Amino acid sequence: MSRNLHIRKIAIFVVVVALTFLSLLVSAGVRTTPGVLMMPLQMELGWSRTTVSSVAAFGIFLYGFVGPFSAALMQSIGIRRTLIGALLLIGVSSGLSLFMTAPWQFFFTWGLLTGLGTGAVAMVFGATVVNRWFVARRGTIMGLLAASTATGSLLFLPVLAGVSGLIAALMALRIGRSPAQSVTRTAA
Repeated sequence: MSRNLHIRKIAIFVVVVALTFLSLLVSAGVRTTPGVLMMPLQMELGWSRTTVSSVAAFGIFLYGFVGPFSAALMQSIGIRRTLIGALLLIGVSSGLSLFMTAPWQFFFTWGLLTGLGTGAVAMVFGATVVNRWFVARRGTIMGLLAASTATGSLLFLPVLAGVSGLIAALMALRIGRSPAQSVTRTAA
C-alpha cells in the first residue's frame, strides 16, 4: 500500500510539472509572436513600425508588471483559477486578434489582454507552483520551468516565421506577384 501511494505521489508531481512547463512554454511563445509578425502587420495592415513595436513593448511591460499582482491573485483565489483565467485571456485575445483592422484593436488584444494573460503565467507562476508543491529538488524543478520559457521561444519563433513566410508567399501568388518579389517588398 505504501509503495502504491509513493508511486501515485510521484505521478501527481510529474503531472504538475508537465502542466506548469506547458503553460509557461505557451505563454513565452505567445509573448514572442508580435516580434515575428512585425513586418507582416506593417505590410498587410499598413501600420507603422512605431505602432507595432510600441504595442509589443507595452505587452512586454505588462508581462513584467503583472507578476506580483498575479502572485497575490494566486494566493487569494488559487493557482488553478488564476492559471485557467490567464490561459483563457491569452486564448480569447489571440482569437480576437484575427479580426483586428485598427491599431487600437492590436493594442487591446496583443498589448493589453495578452500582456495581462502572459504576465499571470510568467515565472512568478512557476515559482509559486514550485514553492507549494515541492520541498526537495526545488532548484532542479525551478531550473526546468525556467528552461520552458526559452523552449517556448525556440519552438514558436521558427514555426511562426515559417507560417508568416508561407502566408506572404500565398498572398503574393494570389495578387499575381512571384514569392521572390513579395519577399523583396517586405524586406524593403
